[in-house]
Amino acid sequence: MENREIKQRLHSVTLENRKKMSLTGISKVDTFNDKTITLHSSHGRMVVEGSELNVKRFAEEEGLLNIEGNIKALKYIDATEKKSLGKKLFR
Repeated sequence: MENREIKQRLHSVTLENRKKMSLTGISKVDTFNDKTITLHSSHGRMVVEGSELNVKRFAEEEGLLNIEGNIKALKYIDATEKKSLGKKLFR
């Protein structure tokens, strides 16, 4: 039931001067280092790319995530994209 509540959460992204990012609707942070952060939102998997990235705060209960660093890209990863990549590799 808890996962169901997370999926129904509002998801938002706020970016300030490409240095600070605040996200809501985040259920899990998979991996992070100073160049890439992979996470799950209520709208699917996401990847944040940049340099000197740092997770400043992750409040899983509230679904809040704050990131600081030089943010270069934000991507949503859909299951269909994974299948397409697999099809391209195994033609």
